[in-house]
Amino acid sequence: MEQRSHGQEIKMNFEEVAHILDQMRESVALLKLPMVYDGINGRNQFEFLEEWTERESQIRSFLIQYIAIVEQSIVDTKASAQLLKDQDEAIGRN
Repeated sequence: MEQRSHGQEIKMNFEEVAHILDQMRESVALLKLPMVYDGINGRNQFEFLEEWTERESQIRSFLIQYIAIVEQSIVDTKASAQLLKDQDEAIGRN
């Protein structure tokens, strides 16, 4: 992005913005929370294990919600950037 301090022109490098958003999407895809106690559950009757797995399930749910929100934000931002690019091109043709 380029902005002139005293002028009225602001330039957006759409390819750079799109590339950064793609990198963000790839990074979000790497967010994972493996089930640590999948193999232990049923063999261990400790009370804390039930509480632990319940909390882990809640954290997993929050992480899934967070990932969905971030992914939608990336999609929305990319669409907005595309709209700005299209508008800028349309103005430039006139």
